[in-house]
Amino acid sequence: PTNTAINSGNGGSGIVTLRYPTANTLTVGSGLYGNYSTGTTSICSYPTTASALYQLNDTPNDTCGTYTGVWSGTATYATGKFGKAADFNSSRYITTNVSFDGSTATGSSISFWFNTTNTSLQALIGSATQNGSSYYSTIYLGNATSTFPDESISFWNYDSGGTSVFLAKGGSTTYQDGEWHNCVMVSTSSSKAIYIDGISQTVYYTGSGSVSANANLTDITLAKGGYDLSSTFTGLIDQVRVFPSALTSAQASALYTETAP
Repeated sequence: PTNTAINSGNGGSGIVTLRYPTANTLTVGSGLYGNYSTGTTSICSYPTTASALYQLNDTPNDTCGTYTGVWSGTATYATGKFGKAADFNSSRYITTNVSFDGSTATGSSISFWFNTTNTSLQALIGSATQNGSSYYSTIYLGNATSTFPDESISFWNYDSGGTSVFLAKGGSTTYQDGEWHNCVMVSTSSSKAIYIDGISQTVYYTGSGSVSANANLTDITLAKGGYDLSSTFTGLIDQVRVFPSALTSAQASALYTETAP
């Protein structure tokens, strides 16, 4: 910034005016994360350091590092939320080697954009590494447990301790409307959070689900999940970020309002 000092005339304290550049700067939480006037979609530290970033602009590569994705089926892209997006159906999905560990005190978070008109139960995000019928994890769109009539998005974790689910309600068709929606899921050993389109959702639990329940995704898959990866997704997924930390509500909001160059 440029400083202009106005002297009081008697050697006392004066008024200092700070003039800042007009470019857009974003404040997230209690820290100033940087100048993002040229867009945020390719910045790995936005709004905090990510393990992996899949922009899905004609490639499944990880923008941030070495967690390269691999297509199963014909690689297909379409117009996305930002640039291009991966276009999935029942025979196309992407496998990665990045993981989500929501069972530690530090926790993990995942953010992604999706767009679909398919009103059936679908697997948005899954776990490629499974142990037969004794372990699998999936982020579902739709009514996954039938515990509540209006389940919308849920994180389903099945392991030797039983089935634990944390979810948001609001009706599955609310988000299966052919529009772009952002989902952020956050899990630690002592808390769970879901944000949809930047808004914090009330979290509900079923089975053995609780704030301390396991929530893990090993070798994340896009558009494939469930037992033996038998559940699929038909639609578009864009701008997937995986974080090795628990995002704050301000950071989740920042992801919903991020901009492309």
